Amino acid sequence: MRIEQRHWRGDIDEPKTARSRRTLALGTLRERYRRWMAGLADGSGEGWVFPQQQDGARPMWDSGVRKALKLAAEEEGCDFAGLGLHTLRRANITWRQEVGGSSIEASQIAGHANTQMTGEYTVVQLRRQEELTQRLQEKLAQAGRRRVKAQE
Repeated sequence: MRIEQRHWRGDIDEPKTARSRRTLALGTLRERYRRWMAGLADGSGEGWVFPQQQDGARPMWDSGVRKALKLAAEEEGCDFAGLGLHTLRRANITWRQEVGGSSIEASQIAGHANTQMTGEYTVVQLRRQEELTQRLQEKLAQAGRRRVKAQE
């Protein structure tokens, strides 16, 4: 999927930064995305992911996209108070790093101008803190065992 324009409250323009213009990998959703795009009014496979129903040439208003997201989340059983596009963006940036991606990779995928912005989006969850703390403690314990062994 290519990000080539931005849409904000009815205003269509260039993306905010040069890094915002990018191609995104969709993984296992690739074929579903292709079917969705092919099924849109113009059938070209190009255009807005969420077009207005009247003509399909213009993007759906922000409120329409939020409503579509809420309906899809309800259908999938994963809706919660506060769910929105920004929530998913923050979660995506956080989870990419949790599964081993670097902050630089997360920053580039998100289209951020710099990794400082990525840091503001990243949420270090308590279970992740626990995992990292336990890994660190195990590393220290191993070093201690090696030291004792070396002294024997």
